[in-house]
Amino acid sequence: MDNSDLKKIAEKSNSWPFVEARNLRDRLVKSNIDNQKVVLFETGYGPSGLPHIGTFGEVARTSVVQHAFQVLTGRQTKLICFSDDMDGLRKVPENVPQQTLLEKYINHPLTSVPDPLKSLIVLVLTIMPNYKAFLIIIVLNTSLFQQLIVTKMVNLIMH
Repeated sequence: MDNSDLKKIAEKSNSWPFVEARNLRDRLVKSNIDNQKVVLFETGYGPSGLPHIGTFGEVARTSVVQHAFQVLTGRQTKLICFSDDMDGLRKVPENVPQQTLLEKYINHPLTSVPDPLKSLIVLVLTIMPNYKAFLIIIVLNTSLFQQLIVTKMVNLIMH
């Protein structure tokens, strides 16, 4: 099956990723955006524990729509995954040790939650390599932005 056959099937598919990809394609056509520009897809998560099925779902859903869009349009795309590590810890993750230690950090930014694994200073720095490896397994062409790093870069530029 060549790309034109695949595109014909994708045009008729009622599968959710292709429906969303067609909607996106149609909006871009109506907006007269340069069809040579790279189309950015974005997703994100709060890295408050070790990667789990919810993290996978957030990235996988965006990734499959991105792929469907590429099949339909042939346009170049890029997936940006945003790690909101400045988000508050909403609950103690079940998949990390020393849960009682973390209870007093509910609603604190993830960048200030101590590392119960004692690998690094804060939990988010310890678990980020796990998230990066996790993302590579899902999609190889992902740019991961961490809120703390972006915030510090913006502050440097603004001051």
